[in-house]
Amino acid sequence: MIKTTLSQPEILKIIKQVSTDLNWIPDTHSANTYIATTNPGFFSGSWGEQITILFHGNQIFVNSVCNPEDRPSLVSFGRNRNNIETLFTRITETNQV
Repeated sequence: MIKTTLSQPEILKIIKQVSTDLNWIPDTHSANTYIATTNPGFFSGSWGEQITILFHGNQIFVNSVCNPEDRPSLVSFGRNRNNIETLFTRITETNQV
């Protein structure tokens, strides 16, 4: 969870940029939810992740897990942590400007 003073349009702009940078595939988007998946390929060591972002007032909740819709993965090789940390870093950097 991260708190921010950014507006939802500003946050969505950041999410779209992170999505492009990390090759997220947008799946679902509503006023309170953004869900994306990844499809990194066989040689990445992961079958993919599902990234869920929930908006609640000035708080953003982010979760990244091995994609439950795909084959089971035993490890994500740090990809889940990278998804979350990249988004939090970008929001924090923008929030401080």
